[in-house]
Amino acid sequence: MGTYLASILATLAFLQMSLGQSQEANSTEVKSTEVNSTEVTTMEPLVAEGGGVPAMSGGANSSVEGSSCRVRMLNVTLQCANETGASQDDVDIAMRMEIPSSEAGKCMTKCLLKSRGMMSPEGNFAPNATVEFLTKAHGNESLRAEFQKLADYCYDKVMIQPIANMDTCQLAYDIAVCTEEYHRTLFLRNPAKSPPVNIITTP
Repeated sequence: MGTYLASILATLAFLQMSLGQSQEANSTEVKSTEVNSTEVTTMEPLVAEGGGVPAMSGGANSSVEGSSCRVRMLNVTLQCANETGASQDDVDIAMRMEIPSSEAGKCMTKCLLKSRGMMSPEGNFAPNATVEFLTKAHGNESLRAEFQKLADYCYDKVMIQPIANMDTCQLAYDIAVCTEEYHRTLFLRNPAKSPPVNIITTP
């Protein structure tokens, strides 16, 4: 999907994951690690393999700020991966600023959209929350009208039947793709102004 995935999805909410371990020795002195309900075991290697950190949400240029943002992105993505059974590949795809297309990856996207208010608890697209997020993510109130057009366009495109008849994981994927593609058109003349923020994984 490309790095423009950005700026479309995100929510300013930070989902923190608590990590806990308890060790106990059995008769063969083998230690077992107990993970709490919100921890994902892939978090440590993912953080370790982070490497270069892109600027996020319009300009976290320092390595410290960028790294912190990436960790928050990873935490919220892992939280939703754990809840939906998404794979390591799905998480890696999202962290590459792309939209995962596997069935579990689509459900992970739904979890992320819901956590940001961009989908309702019932699974409906929430255009007003989308407008609010994009306006805040860009820090430019003058773009609100353009983002309203984006939200209206995508709502009409994806909400083509009653929500009761829809696969809400597929709907979440369609929302993410539509918002990314429309958002890209707003910055064709100056793509450098489009912050490389994944609509799915931005904290």
